[in-house]
Amino acid sequence: MTPAQAAGDQQIGLTLVHDVAFWRAGRGGEAAVMVWRGGAPARLLPREPGASAFGFGTDGTDMVWLERERPREPTSAHEKPPGSQGLVVYAAPFAVSAADVRPRRLGRYPGEQPPASPLKVGCGWAAHNPARGLVLLLRLSDG
Repeated sequence: MTPAQAAGDQQIGLTLVHDVAFWRAGRGGEAAVMVWRGGAPARLLPREPGASAFGFGTDGTDMVWLERERPREPTSAHEKPPGSQGLVVYAAPFAVSAADVRPRRLGRYPGEQPPASPLKVGCGWAAHNPARGLVLLLRLSDG
């Protein structure tokens, strides 16, 4: 999704950190994290075309988000293609340019649906409540 494509999409989840604005732009199941720091808005996440980023959160030191796991290719002609893939949690040091994002995979997200609200990030931890009565707490150093 390019900034021009995002202009007609739903714009939600504004997060302000330092002099930078982050928000989610998307339609249907496709979502990108956009960034603005003066000038024109730019796409920050996801890193791969056609992928989607959900639940983006940052504290200005770390960034955390989810991406839908990519389906793997069948290893034989008899193997069925995989169905819906799970969500994976990623973290990276704070960045305002897609070229500067250095993601590391923390693990799988326990929910099947992407979160509607951002993950809360602070002091090397991320937290979210994927279901009523359930709290997900991730240490960013090792997941």
